[in-house]
Amino acid sequence: MRDAAADGDVSRGAGQGVSAFSFFLGPRASCPPFFSVDAEKSGQDARGPRKFALEAANGYAPGQQAKEPTPMKKKKGLNPPFAQLTKDARFEGTFEVLVPVPDRVRPHRVAMQFESQAAAESWIHSPDGEDAIAVILREGVA
Repeated sequence: MRDAAADGDVSRGAGQGVSAFSFFLGPRASCPPFFSVDAEKSGQDARGPRKFALEAANGYAPGQQAKEPTPMKKKKGLNPPFAQLTKDARFEGTFEVLVPVPDRVRPHRVAMQFESQAAAESWIHSPDGEDAIAVILREGVA
């Protein structure tokens, strides 16, 4: 009796000389799933067309080595001061101004509460607000 797995015949049952793996996975069960016998002979994997399509979409010719991705550049400046709804339960429904300071994870909080976000943002751009923000930045750096 001939071996069904060697001939590639998977129509026979598991009890007739076909291993359990070749019965479920076919005669090429020893190959990784992304390789086919034809692709092995040509030196490409079966994902080749998709890989080439991705390379072409990124501006590379098929077979050309893709460049290493460059890390994102960090922002060099600080974010501007901003108004946000307060998280303090005592002042629920009011807005506060937060000022980002260098070398600090959390922004400084201005010790004032505002009724609306528009009022807080207008204070940021007023002369009093600009002076208070400048003092916070000076103290935060020192």
